[in-house]
Amino acid sequence: METKPLSFKAEIKQGHLNALKAMNYVLGAVIGLITGAMLWAFTAEEVEMGAYLGVIILIMAVILFFTLKSGKNQIPVSITQSFEENGLYEKIHWPTKNEEVEEKISYVDMKNVYIGRATRIVSKVRGERVSQTISYPKFVIEWDRDGQTGYKTLISGWHPPINEIIKAIPSHVSLHAIKHNLGAIPDNRMAEALQTIETVPVVKKTPLDLPFKFGNIKFRDLPVWKPSSK
Repeated sequence: METKPLSFKAEIKQGHLNALKAMNYVLGAVIGLITGAMLWAFTAEEVEMGAYLGVIILIMAVILFFTLKSGKNQIPVSITQSFEENGLYEKIHWPTKNEEVEEKISYVDMKNVYIGRATRIVSKVRGERVSQTISYPKFVIEWDRDGQTGYKTLISGWHPPINEIIKAIPSHVSLHAIKHNLGAIPDNRMAEALQTIETVPVVKKTPLDLPFKFGNIKFRDLPVWKPSSK
């Protein structure tokens, strides 16, 4: 029986973008209604009410600005990564533009793998809604080809198969743990960050002996890498 390659997939679907647009339209309509109420309040010499509505408009306008900004450059995209016989294969597909980009990182070119933590906020309802910050494993592969070093973040989701990923890493590739919030480092700053952050060597034996744990965490307790001010 042929073994399927270990693979991951992430998508930004058109439905998600349509929902974001709909929310922006609703926010715009509400801002318009409140603006009308504010103008009426000032006309009726209800200055205090008008000022209060003005503050609400300002807050909602800021929210609308950031939602418009976040959705401006987003288009539907599908990313697939898989550990295959000779290396890590990645395909990025933009369905609306009918474009694809493929990349393969051979096992021979891999130098180091870093494991750290990323975070997400989950909500639980127990009489009242409670939010918790959860940390989960994040992997970054360092590779070197023709003297040029690159980094590839695995899109392995919130519950990555750690044992399977460790098994897929070749024996010559070293594993290192990072205590900082790996998920908060932008891909375009990953090289700078990993050159300055202290790492801890980890034996590739499951269960991994890591200098941190995954699960519930206070965000302030998770170190965040900051670029050099120079």
